[in-house]
Amino acid sequence: MFKENLDMLEYPFLTMSKYPPGFILRVGGTVRANSVKLLERMTNLEEPESRDAWWTELRLEVRSHSRALACNVVLGYSEHTAIW
Repeated sequence: MFKENLDMLEYPFLTMSKYPPGFILRVGGTVRANSVKLLERMTNLEEPESRDAWWTELRLEVRSHSRALACNVVLGYSEHTAIW
């Protein structure tokens, strides 16, 4: 039942950092995506659509990497932003 629910998620990312015993059956690999966004090239810095599209692209990247490793979920998912 749980696996079918995960398959239905657009982004099967779990943000928990600790899991109960027996929750993790196997680890398929490590997935990581980094990206740099140059804000000076954005026409409108207040435009949330371009930021949302950028985050969506990163999430799709992580999801495609996890599927390439035949993983049905990403454990310990987190997003961090630094503005310089």
